[in-house]
Amino acid sequence: MKILFCSVLFFSFALPSNAETEFPTQRYYESVKVVDLHQVFNMPVGAKGLEFDDKFKQLNNQYVQITGFIVKSDEPVPGKFLLSLRPIQLNEHADGEANDLPPSTVHVFLDPTESDSLIPYKAGLQTFRGVLNLGRFEGTDQSISWIRLQLPPIKN
Repeated sequence: MKILFCSVLFFSFALPSNAETEFPTQRYYESVKVVDLHQVFNMPVGAKGLEFDDKFKQLNNQYVQITGFIVKSDEPVPGKFLLSLRPIQLNEHADGEANDLPPSTVHVFLDPTESDSLIPYKAGLQTFRGVLNLGRFEGTDQSISWIRLQLPPIKN
């Protein structure tokens, strides 16, 4: 019981005060919801453009599991990386803002206590669990994301 209380206490203070999400209690970790990046948007695309699927929207602020490919980057950024439904390599130096990222690309953020860490590129499908956040968000680097996954602290 003491360990569970400490875990809940740690998670409630591990995120910055301006964070939109909090990590769930232990019971949510046992029933993780699986996200299929192929079923993020309503199909076919309507007159309003891309719209999140209703089932996907219900996963907002939920603890989820997402499987995808880490986007290989020439200039990795500490504390975050991109996850895509297909293998992609970005060449930021040559392409600048122009990239071939699909709209369902997930911006994955490490826990703020690990924001100086780099996630090494690893080929093949990778699975991550964290809290899903949906909606337009402009990062400090002026990047725009619509789908974000906040990872919990890495346990040693």
